[in-house]
Amino acid sequence: MISQVFVLSRRGDAIVSRDYMMDMAPVSESAEIFFRQLRKHMDDKEDPPPIFKVGKTHYFHVLESGMYFAAATPHDAMPSMVLELLMRLVSLSRDFCGVLSEENLRKNFLLMHELLDEIVDFGIIQTTSAEEIRTLVLQEPAEGSIAPVGPRTGQRISALNAQKSIMSTDRANNSGRDEIFVDVIEKLDVLLNASGFASRANVDGSIMVKSYLTGRPDIKLALNNDLYIGSERPREQPYGYSEDACYLEDCLFEGAADLDLFESEHALVLQPSEGECELMRYRADGVTQLPFRVLAEVDTVSEYKMELLVKVFADYPAKVVASELTVEVKMPVTTSKVHCTTSIKECGQLTDYQPKDQKVMWTFKKVPGKTDYALKASISCDEVVGFQTKRELGPISLHFTLPMYNVSKLHVKYLQILHKDKAYNPYRWVRYMTKASSYVVRIAI
Repeated sequence: MISQVFVLSRRGDAIVSRDYMMDMAPVSESAEIFFRQLRKHMDDKEDPPPIFKVGKTHYFHVLESGMYFAAATPHDAMPSMVLELLMRLVSLSRDFCGVLSEENLRKNFLLMHELLDEIVDFGIIQTTSAEEIRTLVLQEPAEGSIAPVGPRTGQRISALNAQKSIMSTDRANNSGRDEIFVDVIEKLDVLLNASGFASRANVDGSIMVKSYLTGRPDIKLALNNDLYIGSERPREQPYGYSEDACYLEDCLFEGAADLDLFESEHALVLQPSEGECELMRYRADGVTQLPFRVLAEVDTVSEYKMELLVKVFADYPAKVVASELTVEVKMPVTTSKVHCTTSIKECGQLTDYQPKDQKVMWTFKKVPGKTDYALKASISCDEVVGFQTKRELGPISLHFTLPMYNVSKLHVKYLQILHKDKAYNPYRWVRYMTKASSYVVRIAI
């Protein structure tokens, strides 16, 4: 059973909360205890675990869009079930409120309370289906501001259209337009050795569908012809791999998807539900073409000083531009001062040494493909630079977002709307997005 559910801001303010069981401390007190425990982990420079226990109370949480979606209970509850519930709450908040932000959730305070009332009743989960909840919720959404949308061909910003509520009355007033959004999102788990070669390079991907089609017609989505899953391998290349083909280790499909045409055409047929749904989840191992290559060298300049040179190479196509690239370099414990210089001042580069966290942050606003950059850091230490000091240097971590690019080479061949009216031609948007889940580089000593 789940006793309480609440959503907190980064500052610890309660945005919305619900007490289902009344069998523990008030929600305000539980939220304060929960946030105090989070701060304790952060002060110790640790990532707070998704599940922890304080006294007799179990706390569960997920962090999304700068907000903590949390649940609390003194009863024994299945951890995976509670975390899945919180993830569904995140998805439903986005579906019903539109933009998932603190400001927008505060505007939709009453709507969020209705959602919490319908999802859980007296500590027992009732439903997380957007279609079922939509028929029960009466409150109209107060949608947040959305960035302006470009022309129909502007694929990079098209997905901003999807940031609106499924409760929107635009279509009822015939002032909206029918459209469907497909996002191919990939998260990279990469470990590069000191020579710049990949010791681990895995991709966790998903195909997300969000539909605003009148009458909920079926859709047919086709993937690459040269797509191979598991042990499949083309006959003409029994021993090698094609550079242009897509190789996946395994995949998992939405339960309602029709897979009759997948073997022959690599096509999926689905009647998309209201709100966002995950059509396909897949995994690829041993990816060879990585977006960033990093080389690092460290030299001892004097008895108390060493110099670190970091080079970053953007190996993706020149037309692709990465946004919000951050290169994080861990410094030794004995570091007293760090002076950073960059090779060029373009792309909105900023460097910052954070003594409290003992790391250097090298940030870029945007990074075009087929470019390279260098950072030289002069590190002054309180103790004599030795082998142990160099061992404490690193690793290097990268955080970035690459729009309209994916590493696995999985792509949507076509998206067809199976409607009775042949003249029916809604807007179709397909977006590719690659993010760094864990992109770590070792430094040679």
